[in-house]
Amino acid sequence: MMLNVSRITSKVFKMLLVAAISVLMVLFTGLPKTGAAAGDSWGQALSSLDSLYDSFIKLESEVKLDKQNIQALKTQNNEQLKSVNEKLRTIGKAQIGRLQETVDLTVKKHGPLLVQYAELGSQLAEATKRKDQKAAALLKLKHSRLKSPVEAAKAEIKQKKQLLAAARKQATAQVRDIKDTLGPVHNLKGQTSEENKLAIEAGRRLSEASKRHRSAIKEGDAVSAAAELAAMYAELGKIHASQQRILSYEKQSVKLLATAVHKLNSLGLQV
Repeated sequence: MMLNVSRITSKVFKMLLVAAISVLMVLFTGLPKTGAAAGDSWGQALSSLDSLYDSFIKLESEVKLDKQNIQALKTQNNEQLKSVNEKLRTIGKAQIGRLQETVDLTVKKHGPLLVQYAELGSQLAEATKRKDQKAAALLKLKHSRLKSPVEAAKAEIKQKKQLLAAARKQATAQVRDIKDTLGPVHNLKGQTSEENKLAIEAGRRLSEASKRHRSAIKEGDAVSAAAELAAMYAELGKIHASQQRILSYEKQSVKLLATAVHKLNSLGLQV
């Protein structure tokens, strides 16, 4: 998640604030006695600026650190997810390929026999229909002679196809199991996107408050300057809260992906 929480660096911001406080202090000491109430409010705001700034800088540092951690976990999880998805496509592929080849070879091997048996059956039916007893008897003899090897051939083909079907069924179940494990990862990505939107909106409001804060300092308005700095801190806090939730989502994804990797490894597919 890339967020620009402020257009001013902490160092520059500190320098501007110190300079502004110095100017504001000069102005404050020159206030007329009759403006005591307003002066008290102004002075209180001025004194709060320094502590507000320290809080802002501390939180800003946490936000920057979270940003780095999020990016590291996000990169790790995306690479892991890519590897897992690549391995998913190979589940059962080699075994199914071998079994399919066996089926094809078995069918090819017994093909001529099955064709011959089928042709004899058709010829026998035609001879019987013509009431050609002699031809029918000869064809019946040939047809019956092939019945046993044909049944054996069909049984072998059936057995090979059953093995292929079982392998496909097993592979489908294994893929589904791992995809079920990965399902929450995709849901967490959706939640991360929503948190990013919230953080971006908070960043926009922070930027607007920062502009008003700088403007208030230029105008010598300590009350407004403190209020806007407080608003900046509040928006930065929202960004930080979103980051914390995103970090939680990424850490959950780490565990889910680790489970998926373990399942793949147990199938002999190293990730």
